[in-house]
Amino acid sequence: MLKHIINDDIEIFYNECDQKYIGKIISYFELYYKDVMNYFNISKMDKKIIIRLWDNSDSFRDELKKVTGNDMPFWAIGSSKNDRNDEYSRIDYLSLKEIKKIDYHKDETVADLKKGILHEFVHTCNSQSCNYNYPKEYFLTEGVATYLAHQYDNCELNVPIKTILDDVDYVEYENYRYLFNKLVELYSHDDLLDILNNKTKLDYEKVINYINDFSK
Repeated sequence: MLKHIINDDIEIFYNECDQKYIGKIISYFELYYKDVMNYFNISKMDKKIIIRLWDNSDSFRDELKKVTGNDMPFWAIGSSKNDRNDEYSRIDYLSLKEIKKIDYHKDETVADLKKGILHEFVHTCNSQSCNYNYPKEYFLTEGVATYLAHQYDNCELNVPIKTILDDVDYVEYENYRYLFNKLVELYSHDDLLDILNNKTKLDYEKVINYINDFSK
């Protein structure tokens, strides 16, 4: 594998198939990773971060099952792991040629890939910020990740807001991003960070009323 050192704390490993676009991935990451850290009030990561691109989907899934103990969903192309007792934090992501083999992601671009890697870095920072005690709401952790990675910037809500808040089986990243945009409007940064750090709870009624009023 080939290696690029972002700084003393972050290294990225990649393959020959990634060489034609790795510069764009690194440039995007270097442009925004400090903004992500600053959002979570992190001045230094508490452990080394290894980012690895995988050029074989089966090896990627076998490795993550070994690490996490769980099978990856068929549509999953990236993962982050940053638990309290881990020696280092890891971000694993498929190379673009492997991503495109999955029907769900067949139109994926380098722009999507570079944002996806930053998305996983947001999770890494969030886990450190909340002292490895995530809030239970999936839409919060995925919402902030899409927001800080600049994914789905022009999204619109296409389901009732209560579906996102109440249905634990619901997964739709564009709607998570829309919801988080509204949380940014509704809460101060400090208050929203307390929610992301699981120090205070999200006021569901307040959110529903705000978004319903906004939509009128």
